[in-house]
Amino acid sequence: MPTVLYAEDDPEHRDMMRMALKDSNIILIEAVDGLEALHKIEEQYPDLIVLDLFMPRLDGFSVMEAVRSNPRTRHIPIIVLSAWPTGDNRTRTRKAGASEFVAKPYQPTQLVNLIEKTLAAQSNLVPVKP
Repeated sequence: MPTVLYAEDDPEHRDMMRMALKDSNIILIEAVDGLEALHKIEEQYPDLIVLDLFMPRLDGFSVMEAVRSNPRTRHIPIIVLSAWPTGDNRTRTRKAGASEFVAKPYQPTQLVNLIEKTLAAQSNLVPVKP
């Protein structure tokens, strides 16, 4: 089963993601900030990362930079969720390597569809996990 790491400091948003994915074939890994996200990415090597931009200890931009600079993780697709969908944030996330940008609030079913579509597109392109 594919794994998705969701890095989000707001417990309500993590609950909403958990509920949205409960009937899917996706294993959800949660992180409460950017540092925990990086640790779990290295530890569990997810198939997809869903990332909030503004978190304590390390923001989403820094997480994307670390993921993209690591040869083991640079291929992992990243979907950014943010309550700050300004043009500058959208541009910065694209430059940092995000695959998609989703503005909060979002429809959980649409996000699940985007996650499943992204995972399906990656299934034949992703190298075998170490």
